[in-house]
Amino acid sequence: MTLNVKDMSRVHHLARRLEQDIQRRGFRVGDKYITAEAAGQMLDVSRMTANRAMNVLARRKVLVRYRSRGTFIGPAANLLPAVNIKTVHFITFVDDASEVHLPVGAMLAGLQAAIPQVSLQSHCMPLQGALAFVQRVVETVRSNPSFGGFVLSLGTRQVQQYLAQSGLPTVVHGSVYAGISLPCVESDQDSVGRIMVRQALAAGHRRMVWVNRELWRRGDEVAFDGMMDEVHAAGLERGTITVRNTPVDPSDVSVAIHGWLDKLEPPVALLCRESHCAQVVLRAAMQRHLRMPKDIFVVYDNSGMDTVTEPLPNSASVRCKMSLKEEYALIGRMLAQMAADMSTDPESVLLPVFPYPAQV
Repeated sequence: MTLNVKDMSRVHHLARRLEQDIQRRGFRVGDKYITAEAAGQMLDVSRMTANRAMNVLARRKVLVRYRSRGTFIGPAANLLPAVNIKTVHFITFVDDASEVHLPVGAMLAGLQAAIPQVSLQSHCMPLQGALAFVQRVVETVRSNPSFGGFVLSLGTRQVQQYLAQSGLPTVVHGSVYAGISLPCVESDQDSVGRIMVRQALAAGHRRMVWVNRELWRRGDEVAFDGMMDEVHAAGLERGTITVRNTPVDPSDVSVAIHGWLDKLEPPVALLCRESHCAQVVLRAAMQRHLRMPKDIFVVYDNSGMDTVTEPLPNSASVRCKMSLKEEYALIGRMLAQMAADMSTDPESVLLPVFPYPAQV
């Protein structure tokens, strides 16, 4: 089949990515290379398209291909310029979401500002058996010269403790459990909780519901403590805030929220931990023709990775003063510092947050 100009350009682009993989992994002439199927998975293309890219390199003798034996590194690979690509491994856990949508563009752009020629590899793991999964990844990358560090999206106490003891460059994007020596970059969770309560009070609501995920994390606990401190400072009773936890299965979240709204007696403010949960609450409230913000007032945390770009209507939020790209540039600098001097751990950074809109 004859390829058009656009297809040929894409194939040559994929061939360059395979060259970078060969350079990054330090293959020598004669080493066996990956199959077309594995190359397709790595490039996120079909086996046939990957095979065409590999044939481009075979014509240049960067690869040598045998029908029965496989694909090997060819003599022209020695002529490839040396590169020093570092791979940063991002680890997150699928616990309260069936699909993880990572803003990899902003994450990678931030890392590139601090670490030249960096690549980003994500590991989305089930929370059950998390430690065993992380141990497997660590053993795979420990001796790899291209390893650039770990970015851990919070994680369990056991996972954080294991990575702290591993001695490998690791930065937690989120809160660190007490007693664990790992640097972190996190939004000021105490202020997140306090601001959400202030926004509810400013809108005239003295009854509130904290809508959190079922599996509480360290940051959730800190935010809730901030809420309770703000309630006390306002001279209100502890019962001012009740708690509702969204189910682990995301398909059940909408059903649960509709059930809560059926039983709620307005006026009340719903303090939503995540923006997608706030969206469900707002839709359900509109279906019931509830007046917003008089009957139902939604305040949501928009300071983490689970964010919405445009403000949600009839609501207020808490936002981080630093963009995600800026956060990952900071994380990149911390990883680079740890890699340069393993005896020095960078200080953790608490990111300031602010209410949006400024006045309710």
